Parts: sequence; structure tokens; C-alpha cells
Amino acid sequence: MKKMILPFTIFGIMLIGIFFATNYTVQTCDYLLNLTTETEETIAFEKWDDAYVNSLKLLTDYEDSIKLISLFSEHQHLDNVYVEILKLTQYVNEKDKTHSLSSVHSIKGLIKSMKDEESITLRNIF
Repeated sequence: MKKMILPFTIFGIMLIGIFFATNYTVQTCDYLLNLTTETEETIAFEKWDDAYVNSLKLLTDYEDSIKLISLFSEHQHLDNVYVEILKLTQYVNEKDKTHSLSSVHSIKGLIKSMKDEESITLRNIF
């Protein structure tokens, strides 16, 4: 019986860690999606100064949150989002509405798929 205490304790700690990591990722993705929606609206109404500020905020917030998320998420997916955000800042800086909107839409899709991959569902477990 004593030999079973350590494995169950480690398993419990692992489950708690997975729960908090998943919860953090989902909350961060929700926040980033809200920020991209705000950026998309400012681009659509051609408020380029506000759009540039929002895109830089998106970049810094993503860089801050990615430090922890990169410990338990796929790096290729995270890099793709980062590259798109970098493109977005330059498109907005140059006031290119078409490329800016397509880049924001791409970022939203990548973040949604990251959120779906990290959510605890039966499809992700099996």
C-alpha cells in the first residue's frame, strides 16, 4: 500500500498542473481574440493610429504570454501566430487595409485553433 502513495500523488499533481496550464492557455487565447477583434474593427474603420497601437499591444501581450505557454504547447503553431502578428504590425504601419484585414483574420484563426487544441475535450484526450 505504501508503494502506491507516491505514484498517486505524482499523478494528482500532474492532473492539477494540466488543469491550470489548460485554463491559462484558454484564458490567454480569449484575451488575445478580444484584442484581435478590436484591432480588426479599428482597421475596418481605417483608424490607423489606434490600429497600430492595438497591433503593438497584441504583439507585446503575445510575447509576454508565450513564455509560459511555450512550456506545454506546440512551438510551430506558436511561431506561426508570432510571425502573423509581426506582419500585421507592418501592414498596419503602412496602412494596407487588405493585407491587414487578412492578417488579422489569419491570427484569429490560428488563435482559435490553438484554443481548441488546448481545451479539455474527449476529442483531445483520445
